[in-house]
Amino acid sequence: MAAGDRVVVVTGCERGLARRLLDRMNLRDVELVASRLGDARFGLRPEMHNYGAEKVRQLEEIGIVPRWQRAYSDSIADVPMLAQAEEPVLVNASEDLRARVTRARARGRNRNLVLVGAENHDCLAGHGDHALLLELLEHTTDHLARAVASSAA
Repeated sequence: MAAGDRVVVVTGCERGLARRLLDRMNLRDVELVASRLGDARFGLRPEMHNYGAEKVRQLEEIGIVPRWQRAYSDSIADVPMLAQAEEPVLVNASEDLRARVTRARARGRNRNLVLVGAENHDCLAGHGDHALLLELLEHTTDHLARAVASSAA
């Protein structure tokens, strides 16, 4: 951001919660594309779950069309978004996912995909706060998904 880059956090987390997390981390100027909840008869219901290929569609809706410079993710579900990045970075990939990426690279695919392991978690281009944000949002998204699932049951 200091270099004039446009930074957008694209998350499956609910928009209000994600915005509060960004604000608390003093990242008020960071754009946000997140899941939305709507009113339902007995509480809230998912209006739009920003997950998988939906992230690409939501980015396009706000005028961000592929290809983008860089994308960070910690989930295989974000492959559609990562595939549209010049510099895709997969953070804290599981051993299974690392092996799949290695095999794909050997076949000439995903050669530019960067894997960042847990031991290097805070070295994402010098943005330790953004790495922490990704970790917090992932945890929060999991929590939200469990809450929505239990309220639907």
